[in-house]
Amino acid sequence: MHQISLEEFFRRLHSHAQRGLNSSEAAERLRHDGLNALIQRKKEPELLKFLRQLTNLFALLLWCGAGLSLGAEYLLPGQGSLAIAIALIGVVLLNGIFSYWQGHKAEAIMESFREIRFDGHCHTLPLDGSPPYGNPQRLGQKSGIG
Repeated sequence: MHQISLEEFFRRLHSHAQRGLNSSEAAERLRHDGLNALIQRKKEPELLKFLRQLTNLFALLLWCGAGLSLGAEYLLPGQGSLAIAIALIGVVLLNGIFSYWQGHKAEAIMESFREIRFDGHCHTLPLDGSPPYGNPQRLGQKSGIG
């Protein structure tokens, strides 16, 4: 769709750059396609999200390696196994921190999708998918349409 003109784009969507969808077209799309709803999951505590990053398959393998290294250090002290165990635990923690941070940013982006401008006013989209009518525009963006 990015290679066609705006006029053709709106023609294909049966819409208009300034007015958006008319009520009958919106009702028809609702009947045909169902609700355009953002599904909000139950909020999970941040600590649990972080701990989940420390127990994925990759992390569990590294935890096992750290445990084996600690066992080797106990059985044969001074062979460098303690340093390996510390390094493996450090990798698990760093990986968990970065994964948690990336997931947190992704959640913030998804939440921002609910903040939409219609006809110059900011609205938070309802989770039930009921459409506010008008010309949508993301926050912080100027409409280059029309």
